[in-house]
Amino acid sequence: MGRGWRNRDSQRGRRSGFSTTPKRRILVVCEGKQTEPGYLKGFHQKHRSNVLVVEVVSASGNPMTMVEEAIRLRDAAIQRANREGDPFLAYEATWCVFDCDQHARIPEAIQKANGNSIRLAISNPCFELWLLLHFRDNPGQQLGNRMCELLREHVPKYSKRVRYSVYAHGYEQAVKRAQKIDQDATDANEEGRNPSTTVYLLTEEIRAG
Repeated sequence: MGRGWRNRDSQRGRRSGFSTTPKRRILVVCEGKQTEPGYLKGFHQKHRSNVLVVEVVSASGNPMTMVEEAIRLRDAAIQRANREGDPFLAYEATWCVFDCDQHARIPEAIQKANGNSIRLAISNPCFELWLLLHFRDNPGQQLGNRMCELLREHVPKYSKRVRYSVYAHGYEQAVKRAQKIDQDATDANEEGRNPSTTVYLLTEEIRAG
């Protein structure tokens, strides 16, 4: 990411008559096809930055296969960046977003992610916990279907399709509540217990631009 590359880019922009400011890129691989991508794309749209691009993709399967797909996409982007001599084609950070509910091999997936610099936003039992925290405090240990029922008390027509605008007003409180739950679990030496969610780590990185 040398100065010479930036200068050449700026010169190309001046010749072509428009600005070509290089942008950092974050890759987010989600378990869900609608819920997580819908929320994260809406969140990024609301907090759009001129210097950050967030690419959200869905990957079916269990957490382990998701981590493997994230590694594959991340490495492919690095190879392309090296091939084309453009460091901004590589991802600055790569994230996986998944639930604990009804999944096996989560410890192995976490270990593989940590060993390959893949960041994790995990919700236990499910992503709906993160959505619920936009409206209320810690709901206590719950199964995934009960978490959805609790969310419908605040969003009666909740389905897997999510519009961030429905949750935007409660975002700041959701972060504080998630941090409190996270800290309580850490203090009890029960990291990742039900309920817990680290989605806020990803959203705060996006918001920081």
